[in-house]
Amino acid sequence: MAKKSAAEAAAVRNINAAESKVTGLLVYLAIYLVYAILLVIAGAGLYLIYQGGYISEANFEFIFTTIFQLSFTIVVIAYLSLYKKYSIRESIRNLGMGRDKLSMSIFGIGILLFVIIFALEVIASLASAASGVSLPTNVGSVLGSAPLWFLIFSAILEPINEEILFRGFLVPRIGIIASAAVFAMGHIGYNSIIEVVAAFAFGLVAGYTYKKTGSLYPSIIAHILVNSLAVAALLGVL
Repeated sequence: MAKKSAAEAAAVRNINAAESKVTGLLVYLAIYLVYAILLVIAGAGLYLIYQGGYISEANFEFIFTTIFQLSFTIVVIAYLSLYKKYSIRESIRNLGMGRDKLSMSIFGIGILLFVIIFALEVIASLASAASGVSLPTNVGSVLGSAPLWFLIFSAILEPINEEILFRGFLVPRIGIIASAAVFAMGHIGYNSIIEVVAAFAFGLVAGYTYKKTGSLYPSIIAHILVNSLAVAALLGVL
């Protein structure tokens, strides 16, 4: 009887935990929906400015993309503040970005993570050259006309925003594989299968690292280095 009661209690706890996760995700989606409405309004205002000839079409797209990217962090912090009742400091700690989560060993793990991702890209390039199968990437065509400020944003701030959402927020809630899949789908806009596959691979390795270390800094460091390398190559620095 005692064993049965313990099993029933465990089952109830599991159900409550599952319900809590579902409720939390629904609240998050509701907050994002409100933000999406505000984003549409902001986009409409930005479009009117564009129509007035005050900004170019390219700048319109890059400014809107920047606002959308920043929404990742804004919505996550809003969720943790409104639903979880966390302070900003508590939210940062919850996302694995507390001071105690950054050390020389954590920094080293971030560098190692970057080396792993870079090695995978080299292997993919060598396999492509050996097999004769082209693995085109459209990063250059997508970002080729981007202003310098957007390239800097892409190299430094964009990785931080993405890691906060896809690793810090989603990994504990939907798991490593699902969060990596969502991250990969966010790269469909590049119209390149290799970009989607690379994003999924990065999501898996970064998610696993976050799960094991409890720190978001390794994936942030690696992500910044990966994006900075791509931007440097685009600018002809490398």
